[in-house]
Amino acid sequence: MSQTKQIYPGEPLPSTDPDKRQKMAKKKLEMEASWDEASKLDRLKLKETQDKLIETMARLNLLQEKNKALEVEKRIADEKRKQADDWAKKLQEQHYDRTRNIKVTDDDFSTIIAKLGKFSGKLSNFSPNSKSFFKKDLPRDQLIHFFINNNQEHKDQILFLFQQDTRVDYALVSVLVEKLITKEIVHHIYRAAIHLDLQVNNAFETIQNLLISTQHEAWISDFRLKIAKATHDLIHRYDHDGKAKAVNDLTRNRVIDTIVSQLSIIYNNENEIRSRIEKLVDMAIDLSLPIRGQEDLVEIIDLKPEDNVYKNQVKPMYRQLEGNKIKLGIFPVFLAKSTLEDENQSENEEEDNNITPSYLPGYTLVYPGKAIY
Repeated sequence: MSQTKQIYPGEPLPSTDPDKRQKMAKKKLEMEASWDEASKLDRLKLKETQDKLIETMARLNLLQEKNKALEVEKRIADEKRKQADDWAKKLQEQHYDRTRNIKVTDDDFSTIIAKLGKFSGKLSNFSPNSKSFFKKDLPRDQLIHFFINNNQEHKDQILFLFQQDTRVDYALVSVLVEKLITKEIVHHIYRAAIHLDLQVNNAFETIQNLLISTQHEAWISDFRLKIAKATHDLIHRYDHDGKAKAVNDLTRNRVIDTIVSQLSIIYNNENEIRSRIEKLVDMAIDLSLPIRGQEDLVEIIDLKPEDNVYKNQVKPMYRQLEGNKIKLGIFPVFLAKSTLEDENQSENEEEDNNITPSYLPGYTLVYPGKAIY
């Protein structure tokens, strides 16, 4: 039983012509082949596009990785450049620090002169202000023996001075007490190689002797200033545990104890004497590093018996005796190679070829000494 194909509205009626049906079938095949070819080309183009996209993405990823690597290199380079800049700055600072003039303290010769004047005045006033504590009942011979015992090298001069009066002259006692105090302070403080630390002073003197023995004396001044500056900084900036103060106090207290022990023989009220001596010693200590910390080293010259009297560099004490020769030095002369001009030079002083005489040739006055002459 044959089935009749249903024809839908709009659908062309099947051809009953065999040739036509063949043509249509052929055309259909051709169209299908063309469609297949077109689909194949589209797939090829799509694959080609996808391959190019993959290749582009790969290149992009590679570029991104290279960019990241460059950023890392740039960051490393920036860090190295900053480190180099910091190092260069540090080297520049070190070079400046090593080549600039080393300033141990803010003091110069003008402030040193002023402070020495204040110290000298306090020192001269010690005995007059302590007269009420003087042991008035002390035998004259014992008093003379006391001063000779502390100044054996000046025994003859001390005996001569006491022979000028049969009584105890407190003015003479005051001058000799000033000499006694001065001797201890100058020896242990002002003439210290650097400051109060004996180990530092000994180490400096060892190196100084090495430089002298190897004919490198020109290096000593710079070395002294550096050690003095380091000592000053240790005391005022880095002594967090107080060890430096403890070391310095050993010297300070030893000087005070020595002076007080000596003066207790001729003065009562040891506690009050100690308090006054402590103030004098502390004033001297405050001047120690400024004096040792000048580029031009301050030289401290003792005035010896029979030295000429250069009135611009020495002040008279007690009674004026012969006048032109030192009888007994009391306080040393402070001299340096370059200081302020001495405005108080005597018009009557002896001059040699218009050169002001000095207790150290080629040096000028920082602060005058004191002597009996």
